[in-house]
Amino acid sequence: MIIVQVQHFLNKAGQGYFPQWVEKLSKKLQRYNGFVSICVLESLESSDECHLQLTFENEDSLLEWANSVDHDNLIAELKPYRKQKQVSSIFRVTDEFYRVD
Repeated sequence: MIIVQVQHFLNKAGQGYFPQWVEKLSKKLQRYNGFVSICVLESLESSDECHLQLTFENEDSLLEWANSVDHDNLIAELKPYRKQKQVSSIFRVTDEFYRVD
């Protein structure tokens, strides 16, 4: 599994538009093989931040999405609201799980 955490830096109007944009994003992502889930992350430190977590089955499915016209078009929709370019962090989920008893 691949997890991508994305922070979008949006002005107030963009923050208001963000939930509607996430709905569009979710509908587009569901068409891509290997897409697993999307969720909005709410910062406990700052209520005006816009974070997403996307999960894909593997790197190939992430790359298919990231290199798609759908991805580019959706990112372009946020451009009028952007204060700066989004920042992404990509993680691979390992098979190791540690439990503290």
